[in-house]
Amino acid sequence: PETLTVKTVKMERIEFLRGGKTRVAIVVHPTQDAIVVENSKGMPTVFFGKSLRGSSVSVFNNDGKIVAGMGVSPFGGDVSVGNNDGEPVAMISASKDGGGVDVANNNGKTVAWMGASKDGGLVGVYNNDGETVAGMSAEKDGGRLALFSHTGRLLWSAP
Repeated sequence: PETLTVKTVKMERIEFLRGGKTRVAIVVHPTQDAIVVENSKGMPTVFFGKSLRGSSVSVFNNDGKIVAGMGVSPFGGDVSVGNNDGEPVAMISASKDGGGVDVANNNGKTVAWMGASKDGGLVGVYNNDGETVAGMSAEKDGGRLALFSHTGRLLWSAP
């Protein structure tokens, strides 16, 4: 029949065909409360599932690496972006004071951070060794700016 109407369908896999060949499949994840959309080669393209705090969605590249994700965090939601190797390089997340943005290099080291604080905003810049080299913050009595050496030693600050 062209149309099938049922009250409940129970299955582990749905395949979508073109020319008699599977082009896309929706499958139940083998170990998690989730479903996965697979391409014609059986590689994951999208993951929809349950996480500790709610739900999550992941998007995969053609090599099966997660390159984008969205989920639930302790203070709301978060969104992450990965490089072609699946290494997270950017994240936006809710925090207790508002929100934050992390930027990482291709090795996964955080090189910049910006976020909300109880007094306003914060910005940090880090070298590839993880040392803080610049910082800026809003504080109750005004702004603060600081510059550091490559080893994290304070070089200059105002006020």
